[in-house]
Amino acid sequence: MNRRRIGLVMAMEEELAQAEATNPMTTLDDAEGSAETSMLEAGEMSAEVDAQMDEVALTEDSTDELTALADVMQKTTENGGMDETTAEVIEVAVEGIYARMGVRGRAKMPAMESFGNKATRLQVTMEAIADIKAFVAKAWKAILDAIVGASEAIMSFFKKLVDGNARMLGRAKSYKDQAGKLTSDESETKTIASGSFGKALAIDGKVSGSVVVSGVAAVVVALNKAGEKAAKAGEMAGSVGSEPAGIDLGMGASVGSADGFDEAPEGMAVTRSAELPGGFAFVSQFTAGGKMTAEQIKATMVMVGRFKPKAEAVEIGEVATLTKAEMIKVADEVIALSEAVTKNKEAADKLYNARKELVAKVKALMNKPADDATKAGQALASSFNKLSKVFMMDFAKYSVGTGLQALNYVQKSMEQFKVAPKLKQIAA
Repeated sequence: MNRRRIGLVMAMEEELAQAEATNPMTTLDDAEGSAETSMLEAGEMSAEVDAQMDEVALTEDSTDELTALADVMQKTTENGGMDETTAEVIEVAVEGIYARMGVRGRAKMPAMESFGNKATRLQVTMEAIADIKAFVAKAWKAILDAIVGASEAIMSFFKKLVDGNARMLGRAKSYKDQAGKLTSDESETKTIASGSFGKALAIDGKVSGSVVVSGVAAVVVALNKAGEKAAKAGEMAGSVGSEPAGIDLGMGASVGSADGFDEAPEGMAVTRSAELPGGFAFVSQFTAGGKMTAEQIKATMVMVGRFKPKAEAVEIGEVATLTKAEMIKVADEVIALSEAVTKNKEAADKLYNARKELVAKVKALMNKPADDATKAGQALASSFNKLSKVFMMDFAKYSVGTGLQALNYVQKSMEQFKVAPKLKQIAA
């Protein structure tokens, strides 16, 4: 799967900031703040969680490399342990990993001359292996603690997002009501500058009333599908200590290199939803059947990705002013989208509880001698940490951000109509 960063969070935050700066209708929100303000605050929380996730990912990758080196060292014990040359190479590699992790003052390998003596090299090799394994075990306990901490941060984010979603719902209902009171069906100006909402709402490079109505409706479908798949992902917690079975996390049609995506690893599939506003899609990579290997567990993922990863960015200029009927339809779809976000709070709660259950089970495994079950459990913790973050944060944030941009289009269009005096006063 194509894992390139797409700058989604940063781009959305910039667009929302522009929308608030130019949107006189934000006075419709309550005195405590606007929907955009809630989203920007949620964005700050999201950045903190992303930083935590990156730290965990670095530690996981480093422990994997250390474990691989320990396995190589273990094989040398069959022939009496590491010789001096092998020990020097291993030492450089281990110290490099520790340095990348920011770990200082680690005990070094036993003296190199110890590996040159056949009488002592087996013993010092075993000591070096034990030191690395002890560090890996300590690192994994820190990883699991970090996952628990991230769970709390994610729930705080979701609460802030729910706040923004509630304000979006109120705005959508108000806009629908105001559009219904317009005295004419057609605006005075046929086109308007798209500003920040054009790029955010475009599908296949186009923006219009019908495109936005169908686009927001497609987000509702994708978000509801994501909620269903999140429930399935939660089942992963019950697989700790056994061979996890494949879980269908399909978001839509299967895709491959012909669609601009990297080919999935053997036994796995890549799927994506229909194209969503902004040229995005909900994308997943998963194993649908059979037992999952540790490698497949780690490769399991979902994300908000580009519908066409290799497509060039499009610029949107003037767009058609929405008609009265289109404004009402867009508002209706945003109301449905807000309700879908609220519904997914149930899935978020289940994932939160599943994270705690999974971490507790993996911690229990860590108290036993390392075996395949431990490795599979660690892989589950790593993968589920990433999966639940996307289900609980990225999908919902994209959805609310898209809904706010759709309402921005409605507001800009409404300004082009002749309105009753009372309406002018509200919109001023």
